[in-house]
Amino acid sequence: MAGKITQFYRLIRYGLPLQRLKPDGDVTLADLIEQQVARRGDHPFVLYEDRQLSYREYNAIANQVAHWAMERGLRTGDVVALLMENRPEFLCVWAGLAKVGITAALINTNQSGRALHPAINESAAGLTIVGSECLPLYATLEGEPSWKLTVLREEGPATDPAAQLPE
Repeated sequence: MAGKITQFYRLIRYGLPLQRLKPDGDVTLADLIEQQVARRGDHPFVLYEDRQLSYREYNAIANQVAHWAMERGLRTGDVVALLMENRPEFLCVWAGLAKVGITAALINTNQSGRALHPAINESAAGLTIVGSECLPLYATLEGEPSWKLTVLREEGPATDPAAQLPE
């Protein structure tokens, strides 16, 4: 019973604010991230394997991704396909793109070959970001892709968040 009460509390506390997020709304994902950094900056945002990322670190990396995207000419309304396994960098890239107003088309990593090409193609993405762990999957694509490719390397040194950014 206590577990259900805790889950309900978390839904009310953290889930309901996400309902305010609308493409044309006044509150954005970037706003919610910044609010959490102000409230919980050094608290853990994500625990993954033997790594921990605080809200402040998450926001800093997301901001770097946002700057990376703008430097490459990506703008609000653009679509970027994201083909990555679940890992902290996935969340950082997604948030960074959202901060610019870029839609991230999340591509199912269980697809390959003939199923993968239409998934990316139908997203209308002009750029596909592929985690290096998914390069063998990406290599199964048949035909010449009509989009640009950027590879996100595996985790860089913990002291250098920029090492995790796409090349």
